[in-house]
Amino acid sequence: MQADALPVSDAARQVFQARGADPVREALAGGDDYELLFTARRRDGGRLRTALQQCRPLRVTRIGVVTKGGGCTVVRPDGSREPIAGGYEHFT
Repeated sequence: MQADALPVSDAARQVFQARGADPVREALAGGDDYELLFTARRRDGGRLRTALQQCRPLRVTRIGVVTKGGGCTVVRPDGSREPIAGGYEHFT
């Protein structure tokens, strides 16, 4: 996942930073639903574009790619990588 591609509003970013929190980490694991996430196979790109044209003005942001193997990784703008650990447990 590309950290700089993750859609976090300026207002949310300011709140997180004022609390000394990392906006990317908060958006990924803070427990609030900021955006819906879906995946699509590369070979279905044409069908996805057609569907998105029919759903205007819906905006879709590509934040990364799915690869073989386990786990999720955030790639920071400086190229550093860090694992995304866990998430938010709504019902514990």
